[in-house]
Amino acid sequence: MKYTNELTNGIYDILAPLIGASMADATIKLQTKKIGKTEETLAKSDLSGMAKLIRQSLVVFIGSAGADTIGKKIESAG
Repeated sequence: MKYTNELTNGIYDILAPLIGASMADATIKLQTKKIGKTEETLAKSDLSGMAKLIRQSLVVFIGSAGADTIGKKIESAG
């Protein structure tokens, strides 16, 4: 377990196998900051916003279909 926040760990576990640990950490840090949260204050109500932002950031790396799949996994992580 990397984070004390269970939701953040869930997102990390979804992202890390696809984009690597460093990119997963950076993505989580950047996107939580964009919604006014930290990795440790992320709440279930934030998952939709996180999914949208992460989906947008991943399109370049894994394409639209892959990014949509990841976004759906993140939305249901809570």
